[in-house]
Amino acid sequence: MHATVRDPSKEEKLADLKALPGASKRLKFFKGDLLEEGSFMEACKGCSVLFHTASPFFEKCEDSEVQAKLLDPALKGTINALNTANACDSVKRVVLTSSVAAIYDENKKPPYSEADWAVTVSATHMPYYYSKYLAEKKAWEMQKEQSRYGGCSRLQPRPPAVCRPFHPSPGGTWWRSTRATCLALPSALVAMASPSQS
Repeated sequence: MHATVRDPSKEEKLADLKALPGASKRLKFFKGDLLEEGSFMEACKGCSVLFHTASPFFEKCEDSEVQAKLLDPALKGTINALNTANACDSVKRVVLTSSVAAIYDENKKPPYSEADWAVTVSATHMPYYYSKYLAEKKAWEMQKEQSRYGGCSRLQPRPPAVCRPFHPSPGGTWWRSTRATCLALPSALVAMASPSQS
């Protein structure tokens, strides 16, 4: 497995991942930047599936920062990931993690489907939702244009939340409340394990 991170030299940030069983033999880190065209190519070589999961999320973001902090990374990151998949002969499938935010419509009650889009959001109104909307719309547009997608399939889950394992104080208040929140989300893609089980 090849993984891109902003700075592979920051060992302390990768320690949890490097400690996973089999990681020393099967996990390799590469430098990658959502905003840098072609920065995923080296990591992609020899891989059959490209998972694109990165998109910044901020609970609060000043209007003046929305473009740089949310919109550019979401849209340019998606473009870079899909261009890499198109240019890399070994890639046969792309998994692009979108979000229910991309299809959330304030004027409609759930359930939502692939026919729905977040048409009421903008850079100034629910900007994270707008970033996911722009990225997914672009992904569908690119799939129609790119030559390799005849034989390269794309899967696009839209989870309401994606959570990673939480390590601080298993059984503590923070652990229990976060775990309860994640387990309460219907149809969420949740990857969570107690530190004692990982």
